[in-house]
Amino acid sequence: MKRRRLTAEKESWEEFEKRVGNKRNNAKKPGAGKVPSYILVQRMSSTASGRLKKYEPLDTRDFVPFKDYEELNLENIKEACERFYNAPAGSCDLLASDRGSSCSKFEQIKGRKVFFIPFLEPKENADRTFRAPEASLEHTPSHELPVTAEEFKNGTCYAPVTEDHQA
Repeated sequence: MKRRRLTAEKESWEEFEKRVGNKRNNAKKPGAGKVPSYILVQRMSSTASGRLKKYEPLDTRDFVPFKDYEELNLENIKEACERFYNAPAGSCDLLASDRGSSCSKFEQIKGRKVFFIPFLEPKENADRTFRAPEASLEHTPSHELPVTAEEFKNGTCYAPVTEDHQA
């Protein structure tokens, strides 16, 4: 129940219009958008594991200092965690929950009370894709060479028939 204003506390018409206008425009109350001085962070494993594919917590939750930042956003959270844990730049990620799904927007974070942080390879190394070198026929063992139609007919190999090897 709202209390009625006393006559001594009456606000001016301009103040009233401003307050009502802010309500209509869904403006936040002053101080509601304050940046916390600490954020609560749960450090997680770098890969999901187990039957449910969850990220496992690595340690207890930590209060990470956040007073040097003016805005609570993804980049600032990642930077604060990298500084707190002495991790290389670009190695921090932010998960929506313990089941994963890396966040790309701040709105995707569920609850915004505890931030789930796995540490991955730094971005410089993540750009490289690690692939096995392409095999050439010169270095391929004889049992892995492509099968000819004649070998297949004779029954000397048991590879499936492809369009290239049909008689």
